[in-house]
Amino acid sequence: MAAAKGKVQIPEITKLRQQAEDLLCSGVSMLNGNDHQGEYDVQRLLHELQVHQIELEMQNEELRQINADLSASEERYRSIVDTNPDFIDRYLPGGILTYVNPVLVRFTGVDAEDLLGKSYFPFIHEDDLQVLIPLIASIRRDNPTVEIENR
Repeated sequence: MAAAKGKVQIPEITKLRQQAEDLLCSGVSMLNGNDHQGEYDVQRLLHELQVHQIELEMQNEELRQINADLSASEERYRSIVDTNPDFIDRYLPGGILTYVNPVLVRFTGVDAEDLLGKSYFPFIHEDDLQVLIPLIASIRRDNPTVEIENR
């Protein structure tokens, strides 16, 4: 199942629910007139609704499992990054920090909260900054990391 592709938006769910209720109501009114075709339509509709309910329950369970697996993976990743002896950070263009690992926080002596949302460029020696900025600009999807050593 491709969760993103198969995602049903709320307005679509509401529309489908309304269609099912309309069909069910029209089938019930036909039954009151002893219409055997209407009875068959209601039974068919109820069967389809039960099948869809089972499918939705299966998809829900699959999504719960995917969520559990994702949480476990995130916990493993966070453990690796947080215990790594190297400086690890994430940043936006301009050097705006969005994540710093505990080693970097200890080294700078500045709380993570005080680093996040601010540029790390002031921490870099001016001569090193001239090398660093083009390296950062070279990061792309096909070149996602760079290694930098500076003062």
